[in-house]
Amino acid sequence: MTIRQAHEKATQLLTAQYDTHQAQRIAWWLLEAITERKQVQLVSQNAYELSDEQQALLFQWVHEHIHEHKPLAYILGWLPFCGLIINVKPPILIPRPETEEWVTHFIDELRAAHITSFSLLDVCTGSGCIALAIAQAFPDAQIYGCDIDPEALTCARENAANNNITNVIFKQSDLFDAFAGQRFDYIVANPPYIAHQEAASLAPSVTQWESPQALFADDDGYALIKKIINQAPAHFNITPSTLEITGPHLCIEIGYRQGASLSAYMKEHGYYDVHVRKDYAGHDRIICGRYGNARATANNK
Repeated sequence: MTIRQAHEKATQLLTAQYDTHQAQRIAWWLLEAITERKQVQLVSQNAYELSDEQQALLFQWVHEHIHEHKPLAYILGWLPFCGLIINVKPPILIPRPETEEWVTHFIDELRAAHITSFSLLDVCTGSGCIALAIAQAFPDAQIYGCDIDPEALTCARENAANNNITNVIFKQSDLFDAFAGQRFDYIVANPPYIAHQEAASLAPSVTQWESPQALFADDDGYALIKKIINQAPAHFNITPSTLEITGPHLCIEIGYRQGASLSAYMKEHGYYDVHVRKDYAGHDRIICGRYGNARATANNK
């Protein structure tokens, strides 16, 4: 079977789930992975013959994706994130475009303010994508990432090595437990925030493959977010000389309906300059705030 024939057949099968354009794109991604050639090379080599093993793997992947709902990121074993190659495997949470969007914005804000040297903790780091993207962007910063799941931490450390990033340390920790007495200029987090009762509304590619521990939280999805909001102040590096550091002290990815209630909650717990940022689809995506008792009291009146 030639490349052209394989692409046409894979596209035909994928149209059971996608429109033709998207099916064609996915077919090319799979062929690129199998042949270790870029699409431009494959297009110029339409007569290139796939081996029997390559053909079998291609249609196995298509079957897994269409009929077993296996995410493409798990099939390929990686996905791009902020210019990095992030490896993932079941059941580690797959980085989302919405997360990449706010992380890019966070990096751009610090660059615009000429902030280059700082300390940052990424809570619930998972694959390490957030910590690694920030660490790569700011080689003079000291970045930490933590997760309760040792399998996720193994993945994060492998991603650091594969992307040649050395200014990040990953620790196993239930939120801040492993960081007693340690303080940071910034804390970011992408914790579980989906309510258990919302599971029925999620795609099988999510519920059947990704870790429930990384997706769902008690208290209608608020449990871990509120813990982070409550515990973070003990780990902020706030002194007279650092209080005016550019940007929010805390940024947390949230659910699409959680912005208003969490804004009120953060203000009640001593944060100021609290704001919710929406993603490109117009949904609440991240809540940010600064902390400092004197300023908070003045700004929240």
